[in-house]
Amino acid sequence: PMPIIFALGSSMSVQYHGSRRGVGVIDFYGSNGGELFTSQDRSKIVHGVLMFIAWGILAPIGVFVAAFFRKHFPRYWTKIHMSIMLTTVLLTMIGFFIGVSITALTVGTHFSKVHHVLGLIQMLLVLVIPVLGFLTYAKPVINKEDPWIPNRSHWILGYSTVVI
Repeated sequence: PMPIIFALGSSMSVQYHGSRRGVGVIDFYGSNGGELFTSQDRSKIVHGVLMFIAWGILAPIGVFVAAFFRKHFPRYWTKIHMSIMLTTVLLTMIGFFIGVSITALTVGTHFSKVHHVLGLIQMLLVLVIPVLGFLTYAKPVINKEDPWIPNRSHWILGYSTVVI
């Protein structure tokens, strides 16, 4: 066992802690083997990290590539965009299924909270948007200014999904 002393202030400045202090013991070799996180905690962390990488990093980069690389890299922007966004889809699917398994173990009732419902909506959009993108990409281009339904839907739903 390792004794610890702790104190918690109400701000980031050095100040008197009042009753928000104490002593304790951490048993690194106790009944739980010194684990600081349970398997559910680790699953939540993995879920959060995957979703952050997918929607906090990759999706905005993918949208940026689609919006600004067309003029500078006309031959490559679609391949770059698709690679980034398909990685986003893969990470989202893995994160979604981890989230569903966490819910099954803890809450029990699926999609009973706002976060769960938004995750389901996000997952459904993640499955539809690439199909619309493929239909847009596969369509023979007659007029580049043509607001064709899959193209506009892909664009609108893609931006909306990043916002969610």
